[in-house]
Amino acid sequence: MNVADSVIQVTAPSRIHFGLMSFGQASWKQFGGVGLMVEPPCCRLSFESADQLEISGDQSDRVHDIVDRWSDATRWGSDLRCRIHVHQTLRPHSGLGSGTQLALSVAAGLNRFFRLPYKGPDDLARSVSRARRSTVGTYGFFHGGLIWESGKSGPDGTSRLEQRVVLPSSWRILLICRRRGHGMFGEGEQHAFDRVAPVPTDISTSLKNEVAGHMLPAAREGRFQDFSESVYRYGHRAGMCFSGVQGGPFADAWQEQLIQRLRSWNLPGVGQSSWGPTVFAFTENERIADDFAARLRDDPRTADTDITISRPNDCGARIEVLNASC
Repeated sequence: MNVADSVIQVTAPSRIHFGLMSFGQASWKQFGGVGLMVEPPCCRLSFESADQLEISGDQSDRVHDIVDRWSDATRWGSDLRCRIHVHQTLRPHSGLGSGTQLALSVAAGLNRFFRLPYKGPDDLARSVSRARRSTVGTYGFFHGGLIWESGKSGPDGTSRLEQRVVLPSSWRILLICRRRGHGMFGEGEQHAFDRVAPVPTDISTSLKNEVAGHMLPAAREGRFQDFSESVYRYGHRAGMCFSGVQGGPFADAWQEQLIQRLRSWNLPGVGQSSWGPTVFAFTENERIADDFAARLRDDPRTADTDITISRPNDCGARIEVLNASC
């Protein structure tokens, strides 16, 4: 076996998702959407030699399942002499892309540890059964940045990376997440897609125009106010497509009230990430983020929340070789 003689460490960022562009219309590509890679929080794993497969740390059962899928896809078999330790994970089903970032981190770490040929986004995602709908987190794992992906032409199709933009490094993102509850996932998520009405083509067209004509140009030129307003417009419009299962543009009344309160505080770039419960809010710099984080922590309405100040990640996951023997 061609095994590394050193420790491999993989650190992956979080992903916030602004919303899907389309689904249910045969004349349109399915899903597609926009999102941003941010950190903290991060997902961090290490891989080193062992006499047999050992997995420790948070979500170890989930990592076992991912390793099994990777082993089947690569035909590596059961002789996995590797110790995988999960140092840090993202909270599951919180709207931060935890499943994709963990799965891709495991796959990328094993590929590097066993010195397998490089795999691009599509192949790496397939090896661990990810990117079945959105591929924002997959492209973000490789590249970081603000990601616009076009959507899939069929169930086995590939979603193209339309554009990637690096946001100004001074911008910050507040992540506000209730400590209890989670967004939809698994069978519940599939049931929601089965129930929701197809997105009208004029809505998909308007979402595409919002991204191409407003959001990405403002991001590229560093126009914070214009970018922020565009993010809110996009998220609200995309969220309304799920009103049949959410009851409105956001997952519940608490999140909608928080989002509107943040906008009343002059934070226009706010939204719900994926199914929630994470709410995000853009600020122009760290000082402003600190001020609003303190205000939220002092507010009894957000007492039962975790508040994180994140920054844009423009490089994707970092794969490092530690304690190399040569």
